[in-house]
Amino acid sequence: MHGRLASGLILLLFLVLGAACFGTGPAAQDKHYLEGTSAFAGSSGGKRWRCADVSVDVAMGAGIRIDVICDAAQKSADALGTCGLRSTRTITLAVTDGVFLRSGGGKWGQYITSASHVEVLSEELHRKLGRFEFHGTDVPPDEHYAGIVAHEIAHAIFSEAIRDLELPATAHEYVAYVAQVLSYSLETRQRILAREPPLPTSSLFVFSNFLMVADPDRFGINTYAHFVRTENRCSFLADVLRNKVHFPFGSD
Repeated sequence: MHGRLASGLILLLFLVLGAACFGTGPAAQDKHYLEGTSAFAGSSGGKRWRCADVSVDVAMGAGIRIDVICDAAQKSADALGTCGLRSTRTITLAVTDGVFLRSGGGKWGQYITSASHVEVLSEELHRKLGRFEFHGTDVPPDEHYAGIVAHEIAHAIFSEAIRDLELPATAHEYVAYVAQVLSYSLETRQRILAREPPLPTSSLFVFSNFLMVADPDRFGINTYAHFVRTENRCSFLADVLRNKVHFPFGSD
C-alpha cells in the first residue's frame, strides 16, 4: 500500500509540474478580432477572424465560437513554445464539416502541409457525433473539441520546425497528441493517466506505426503517458525534431 501511495504521489507531482510548465491559465476572453470576409477554401462565405495572441487566421461560418478555437490554438502554441517550437508564419484554419464528410467519418481534423492549412469539423457536428472520450476516459465535450484543434495546430507548428527534414509519421503524431492531451484540464489528464500503467521512458516500443493506424487513441495515450514521465521533456522533443529518436516497427 505504501508503495502504491508513493507512486501515486509522484505521478500527481508530475501532473502538477506538467500543468505549470506546459498548461495555460483559464481561457481569456477577447483573444480574437473580426478581420473581414474570408477567402479561404471551405469557408462557405463565412467570416475571417485572427487570433490575437497566436498567428492563426480562422475561416468559419455563423454559430462558431471563435474564443474556443483561439484558446485551443493558444494552448497548443504555448505547450510547444515552452520547448522552443514556435511558428513564424500564419497558420490558416477552416472550420468545415467537409473534412469529416470527405473522409467518410474517418477524420475530425487534418493539417495540409503544402499550404500550412488546418481544417477541423464544426462544434455542431462534433456534438451530434456524441463521442466524447479518449480511449475509454470521458472527456468534457468542450475539452474534447478543443483537443482536436490543438492537435492539428501542433502538426502545423511541428511541420514548420522540421523544415525539409523527413521524419516518420509517428514523430509527427507523438508531438500532436502531446499537445492535444495537454490542452485538457488537469482533472481530465489525471483521469486519463489513472487508467494507464507506467511506461518505461527508455523504451519506444509502444510507438509503432501499426498501433498509430490501428488504434490512434491508444497511441495518443502512450505518447502522453511517456512524455509526462520523461525527465527532460524539452530535450526529448528536441531529439525528435533532429531525428535522433528512432520510433520502431515500420514507422517510416
